[in-house]
Amino acid sequence: MKFEWSESKVGLRVVVRGELEVTSCNCLEHFWERYISPRDEVHLDLGEVESSDEAGRETLARLVSERLAANQELVIWRAPEDIREALRGQGLDKHSSLTLE
Repeated sequence: MKFEWSESKVGLRVVVRGELEVTSCNCLEHFWERYISPRDEVHLDLGEVESSDEAGRETLARLVSERLAANQELVIWRAPEDIREALRGQGLDKHSSLTLE
C-alpha cells in the first residue's frame, strides 16, 4: 500500500494505491492517525486500490466510522465495489458527513 497526499483549497487529498489487505492494516491506521484524523476536510481516492481483503475493508470501515462519529467530513472517490459494499453493510453510506463519489 502506498499513499500520495497533497493539500488543496478543498482540504487534504489522499490517493491510496496497491493492496488494502491484512498486511497493510497497520500502515493504513498509522497514516490515518497522522494525516487524516487531524484534518477537517479529506478527499480519499481509492481508484488505484488493486485488491482488498476482509481485514482491510473492515479496518477502513472502522476508521471511516470513527471519523464520521466525530462529525468530520469525508469524501471517498472511486472506491471499488467491494469497499463500497463494506461501507454500505455498516450503514456508513447513509451518514451525512460521508460522500461516496
